[in-house]
Amino acid sequence: MDKRLSLKFSIISFLLLIGVVVGHGVNIKYASSGSGFAVWFIESFLSTRLIKVIIPTFFFMSAYLFFLSFDVKTPFSLGTFTPKISKRFRTLGIPYVFWCAFWFIFWYVMQKLPGISAYFGNPLSDMPLEKQFWTMFIEPINYPFWFIRELIMYVVITPLLYLYVKYFRIIGLLLLYIVAGIWFSLFTVWDVEVYRIHMIFWFCFGIYCSIHKINLRLDFQPWFQLLLVIVSLSLLAFTQIFELRFPNYGDFTLYRIFSNIISLVACVTLWSTYDFLDKRMNFSYHNLYAFGFIIYAVHGIPILLLKEGIVKVLNPSPGLALGLYFATIAAMILACIGFGMLFKKVSPRFYGLVTGNR
Repeated sequence: MDKRLSLKFSIISFLLLIGVVVGHGVNIKYASSGSGFAVWFIESFLSTRLIKVIIPTFFFMSAYLFFLSFDVKTPFSLGTFTPKISKRFRTLGIPYVFWCAFWFIFWYVMQKLPGISAYFGNPLSDMPLEKQFWTMFIEPINYPFWFIRELIMYVVITPLLYLYVKYFRIIGLLLLYIVAGIWFSLFTVWDVEVYRIHMIFWFCFGIYCSIHKINLRLDFQPWFQLLLVIVSLSLLAFTQIFELRFPNYGDFTLYRIFSNIISLVACVTLWSTYDFLDKRMNFSYHNLYAFGFIIYAVHGIPILLLKEGIVKVLNPSPGLALGLYFATIAAMILACIGFGMLFKKVSPRFYGLVTGNR
């Protein structure tokens, strides 16, 4: 992978991980009376709609990087996959186990502290051991890590996905895209969705682009790029209103297909907007980009506690809630970066181990 594409992956990954924090910063609920609707819409648009771009793009990039040394002529051999899968288990599995266990223990201790325990319902200590294990590693308290759990599941079946993409090509991708509008996942295990089909599409799309060495630079004309941004924002705003108006939107197959199309348009817009700006601004690497994963790993529980505390203590008006929404997100990002810098300085080897050497 050339340096410009590597830089593109680094910057977009960092921005998307910042977006994950934004996605978890919502501190106001929709009021049917209309009070605070504008604030709710702003927060929900910035936070909820980001999911349309963040998760698909990460699955795409993860698959692209996994298959970077492959091409469409690479003969199939399980031995080729073994070292790659083993490496991913180190770079994904170790951080997953550590951060899920860390935040479980943190939550467990918080529930035992005098004066604080009363604010927590359903104490972890009251759960049977198997439920505690489930809450630690399967549906983790460190809730952002569901993505890592899902990604590990995809790594396990990379040989099958490679064969599928290699032999079914574009037809296979189109089939996945259509099926994703009908079924959410391949199967469910104890209420946990396993192998989400829309994400399988994005992972397979990444495989396709990687093994066919597709040029990932999108150089559109300024007028078309502007049009693409306007269309994407308009479609995302439409989905925000539609899902408010029809809370059972998941029952509408055509809407799910339409929503997946919007996701594709939004991802293309993100990708091409980067190229459009990079061409004019010539982006360069910054050391802060290396702290994207630590932001992702650390922010979940603290931002939950912070925003819940703000709401309970201040009971802010909608206008103040919006200001606190941005302030909370900014403070959390800066705090995570500061923590990451200190952690890396004090124990660089352990830091590398629990961040997958990112």
